[in-house]
Amino acid sequence: MKVHFDRRFQQALRAATAEKAGGGPEKSGFVTHAKWMAGGFSAAVAALAAYTLLADVLSVDTALSALLAISVTCGLSILYAVFSQSGAARGDGSVPPGEAGLMTSLLRAMPAAIAIKDPSGRYVGINELFQDWFEFPDAEACLGHTVDELFPAELSDAIQALDRQVMEDGGVAEHEFSYRRADGSLHWILSRRFRICDSAARVIAVAAVNIDITDSVSAREEIADLLRQREEQSAIFRGFFDEFPFPAGLRKPDGEMILVNPVAVDWFGMPSDEMVGKKAEDFLPPGVAARSKALDLSVAETRVADTYETRMDCADGKTRDMLITRFPLLSDDGELLGLGAFNIDVTEQRTVERLLRDMNSELEALVEERTRELQVANGELKRALDEVRETTQKLIDSEKLASLAPMVAGVAHEINTPIGTGVTASSLIRDKVLMLREQVLSGQLTRSALEEAVSNIDESSTILLKNLERANRLIRSFKQISADQSGPADREFALCEHLEQVLLTLAPRLRRARLTVALDCAADLVLESDPGALTQVITNLLMNVVEHAYADDIAGAANIQVTQTGEKTRIRVRDGGRGIEPAHLKEIFVPFFTTRRAEGGTGLGLSIVYNTVTANLKGEISCESTPGEGTVFTIDLPNRVSPRTHDVHGNAV
Repeated sequence: MKVHFDRRFQQALRAATAEKAGGGPEKSGFVTHAKWMAGGFSAAVAALAAYTLLADVLSVDTALSALLAISVTCGLSILYAVFSQSGAARGDGSVPPGEAGLMTSLLRAMPAAIAIKDPSGRYVGINELFQDWFEFPDAEACLGHTVDELFPAELSDAIQALDRQVMEDGGVAEHEFSYRRADGSLHWILSRRFRICDSAARVIAVAAVNIDITDSVSAREEIADLLRQREEQSAIFRGFFDEFPFPAGLRKPDGEMILVNPVAVDWFGMPSDEMVGKKAEDFLPPGVAARSKALDLSVAETRVADTYETRMDCADGKTRDMLITRFPLLSDDGELLGLGAFNIDVTEQRTVERLLRDMNSELEALVEERTRELQVANGELKRALDEVRETTQKLIDSEKLASLAPMVAGVAHEINTPIGTGVTASSLIRDKVLMLREQVLSGQLTRSALEEAVSNIDESSTILLKNLERANRLIRSFKQISADQSGPADREFALCEHLEQVLLTLAPRLRRARLTVALDCAADLVLESDPGALTQVITNLLMNVVEHAYADDIAGAANIQVTQTGEKTRIRVRDGGRGIEPAHLKEIFVPFFTTRRAEGGTGLGLSIVYNTVTANLKGEISCESTPGEGTVFTIDLPNRVSPRTHDVHGNAV
């Protein structure tokens, strides 16, 4: 590291200290300055040693601060002695090489940017570090110039003010300033300056020692931020801690209390300063204190939070159920810093639990009693339900039988006519035969009489045969329908023919009701189902039309339309009567629902229809009705109630 001094400054130093030529050492002051130089040298050595030691123990900034404090009193006295005494002794204005080397070594060893200005403010000496810091291309760019010629106005004004203060008051002036280098980096500089005087106490120079404290400022700001954060966190914690709704405290690892919140003060009935610094045994009952101490030792050893519950008498005279909690406070490396303590009041919770247990016991007893009563009531209800079901089944059976009554009456009426006609015809034939016998025996039979008798007998026998065939057909239909009604039996049958037989058996009842029924059904439609169940459904629907669709004095009409598509058969029974009220439409399939109970209606007709369609025929039924326009019942049935199976010969069974 090079050190540069202005030659004029060297001459000024020599002129300020030179004595008359030939004067002795005592008069010239050389001995005195030699003592200063020796003392300064010793101090410099001590300063360098101190810096080395302090830099190892403290931070660089702290070591430099200590070094600068030493330099203020002795370091630059070497410079002063070297320039003043050596030059004067030699009389040539030069500095002896050895002494100049000593001075240069001292400045090189100091890790600071050093500058010296004369009283007019011009730089007369800088070291290489100063030149590098402030980016001067060479020493001549700085030496001989003033501060305001080299630095920004704001900075130069501050430096000049400090220089004036030092020259006037003496002592040391310290100043921190920032300086932005050409690369844009911002550096913080700690500048300490002091004046240099000659033996006559005249100011001959101002020296400035500048240290880069950028890292220190950053660290200082970080520390300040950390301190602010710590203060904020401490305030937040303390506020949070003080607002805990239950007693809380912090303890040292040995159990000594270091902090308590206001609730703890109220509960234990003593000021916080009487608890802080003490252990549990100093202010808690012996039994509670012993358990608290054992809990502290356990948590301190295991580093795991733990609890226990106890009853405690508090200062307000109340006995509380307390849940005592301890938890460890650990550093990042797992060191135990202390113990946290929470005492949570669970009195209300335990009281509620006891009440709940008592209530549960009472409820269990009550439930057992109610269960017994319900079992008895359920038994009675079951018996009543069985009776209702039995009665309902009887009513349904009775309704089914009642639906057969019109059929039976119709069959009886239809058979009565051909049988009566047949009896009349057979009587006429018998009379004619007897008459022929008498005429034959008496010999009175004539050809004309014979021809007349034969004609009458032929006509009567024809009438008799036709009426017997009609009666036979009616009897067969009734027998088939009766057989179908006697029990469920799925079979394949011609749907149109079956419906015609049903209408035939119902014809007398329909004629009396003045109801005309039209059947729209293809003759080749076949259905594999329960014909008796279908008869029951069609009979009940037509009787429902007779009973409800039309007034007694009005002739009515109904239509049965049958279509078959894919695997489904649809039967629609339509009338043009009075219709069903919307409020009643959802209730028509409900058992015992009827609008004519006063006229003897049971409310089971359509219920039987619904159950028969869904259960026996495996189909669906729906109803649409518009008041004043009529009603349509739509029945959708599968063409086969169940898949056909075949015997070993391949025949359908």
